[in-house]
Amino acid sequence: MKIFLAVMNWGLGHATRCVPLIHQFLAKGDEVILGGEGRSLQLLRHYFPQLPFLELPAYNIQYAASDKQIPILLRQIPHLLRTFQREHDFLEEQIPLLGIEKVISDNRYGLWSKQVPCVFMTHQLAPIAPFFYLTHQLHKFAIRKFTEIWIPDSLELKLAGKMAHQFPLPANASLIGTLSHFSVNQNITSDFNLKNASNFPQPDMLAILSGPEPQRTLFSEKIENEAKKTKLNIWLVEGKTEKQEIHVEGNLIRISYLDATDLQKAFACSPVVISRSGYSSLMDYHYLKLKKMVLVPTPGQTEQEYLAERLAEQKIAMMQTQNAFDIAKILAEITNFQGF
Repeated sequence: MKIFLAVMNWGLGHATRCVPLIHQFLAKGDEVILGGEGRSLQLLRHYFPQLPFLELPAYNIQYAASDKQIPILLRQIPHLLRTFQREHDFLEEQIPLLGIEKVISDNRYGLWSKQVPCVFMTHQLAPIAPFFYLTHQLHKFAIRKFTEIWIPDSLELKLAGKMAHQFPLPANASLIGTLSHFSVNQNITSDFNLKNASNFPQPDMLAILSGPEPQRTLFSEKIENEAKKTKLNIWLVEGKTEKQEIHVEGNLIRISYLDATDLQKAFACSPVVISRSGYSSLMDYHYLKLKKMVLVPTPGQTEQEYLAERLAEQKIAMMQTQNAFDIAKILAEITNFQGF
């Protein structure tokens, strides 16, 4: 079967969680065409350089520098609707042209067609927003044209909480279990492939940057300022997939990008992990059974705030806001949380 799998460029998580699916399709003998844009597509091409790909229209979502994200996102709805239509029209042309037999869309709303079965993959049937039930109904309407809905979660774990489990699932929806790109890394050794890794100390803390600007840079600056107050060795992985660069700034080691193997090693050797609370990251941390996590949700991103608060209430992970990010407080309180 020839499958077109496309991801949204909203952080790298939408791409990483598709990696195990692509491996499964290829193991079955399916042909896979990758789709997307930006760093998400770059990451999939890094994993699967042999696969053909299609660049899709960019969503180009803009974010506020404050925590008031919803008003600025609402103003972009007309632009997003036009982009959904553009990618739908593009898909309709490509299906007969390339012989596509099935479409897997990770949160790309325009990739449906009546020509072939189309799957929409999401962990949030009910997005976290004001008027929660109404938002759920609007989202159901938005994805009604897809043949199937795949939810990367399970009834046992319920990692997505009320986003996937508050309301009855649609008849065409299935829980497919959590997905982690680390699940395909079977040959992990203690040595890093990272250039010059032996020249600087292993991390006392591992901080992972992700998500949109300008909040990515604001979070980076917070970590940099806090690093100056401590002698801990802090690795800051920036998630910039274009080129691997390393800058040592005292006890702060900036690494533009780690491949999955080195990132898994970094998780294994770091006593504390600091990151956003994106859903795909949490699926990775559950797979790796991380014990000491500090979740710093993107300000105003309601889904991340909900997930971080929920795991903090369950004493699985510590939560801090970006504005109040404090390494001294992390060291004082992290032992109160047991991890996955």
